[in-house]
Amino acid sequence: MARDHTLEERLAGLIDITPFVSTDPWLETLHREIDFAAIRRTDKKMRIAVTNWTTGKLRVFENGDMTDRLGPKAIQASSAMPAVFPPTDIGAEPHADGAILMNTPLTLAIEAGADNLFVMYLDPDVRSLPLDTARSTLGAIHRLQQISWAAVVNSDIEKAAAVNRGLELLERLERGDEIDPQAGDFAHMLHRLAWNRRRPYRPLTVHRFHPHEDLAGGATGLLDFDRARIDDLIARGYADGEAHDCEKAGCLFPNPIARAEEQG
Repeated sequence: MARDHTLEERLAGLIDITPFVSTDPWLETLHREIDFAAIRRTDKKMRIAVTNWTTGKLRVFENGDMTDRLGPKAIQASSAMPAVFPPTDIGAEPHADGAILMNTPLTLAIEAGADNLFVMYLDPDVRSLPLDTARSTLGAIHRLQQISWAAVVNSDIEKAAAVNRGLELLERLERGDEIDPQAGDFAHMLHRLAWNRRRPYRPLTVHRFHPHEDLAGGATGLLDFDRARIDDLIARGYADGEAHDCEKAGCLFPNPIARAEEQG
């Protein structure tokens, strides 16, 4: 007689759909469609973040790692959302979605030399999502994921905004301009950190793109790979890009103090 399962085991089984998802066709497509030798040769810098499912640590793959054997696995692992897609074995250890630790890797892009960034949010502002979608277990997990994604991205952008403001304050101090005493904390912080030889700071431009609605279509929408739906998502992405409004989106620019003064 089979033993009775605990409540925790039965609940876990209700939401684990990985046994029903095969990623083999996707892996074959990556091998067939992507020229990994070209990725290794290009002067464009690429970074792919994944999570080591055993150690819980972030692992980053760069251009030189994109061999025909390792490249497809790194890409596959980077999108292996837990409880939806099974982890990908890289070497002797399983690896999963890098979003677990770093959904939008601004730090990786900045350290690679980028100073003009375009951040694509996977979902709209959490406040615009209806609460009734969170009444089921999967719905609650989906909303929790959206909240955590947005929190990490917004935190990174807030740090970049503080750096921009601090750098501008330092420039004003060097010119002998008067500085608002309440802004001195930014200047003090960057006076200690901005000119660190190992990691100098520089002003950043960050454009933020929010979709106007939930692109996933609910908790189970991530599993809908219908071609017509994918084409529709691409078209909506172009439309959102064309209608982009930096002021409404809260985009970040260098010299924020001067910009605010010019705007009144």
